[in-house]
Amino acid sequence: MRIDSPRETLSPVFSEFADEPDFVEILVVFAETMREKRETLQKLLHDRDFVQMKFQAHQIKGAGGGYGFSGLSTCAADLEETCRLEDLDAVEAALDRVLRYMARIRV
Repeated sequence: MRIDSPRETLSPVFSEFADEPDFVEILVVFAETMREKRETLQKLLHDRDFVQMKFQAHQIKGAGGGYGFSGLSTCAADLEETCRLEDLDAVEAALDRVLRYMARIRV
């Protein structure tokens, strides 16, 4: 199923490490940062700051994998690459996928 399909857009996403007791507290903190990260990315789009957005996407890509959200890493990698092109429409579409994925993260 594609990340941007309607059914997946509504379904929550859980970490690959959700069943590991040692990770629960860390995953809670990670999930709590999603709102701030989303707001930062939206501001960067508003400012057309593709350089900083590319940097943020790179960080999110790494964190997504490290915290067990491989889908987030995939979306963020796409955003990172799209930012290099500085094509506003493409960046908006890639960012939308990242933001929607982030909104679905649950612990």
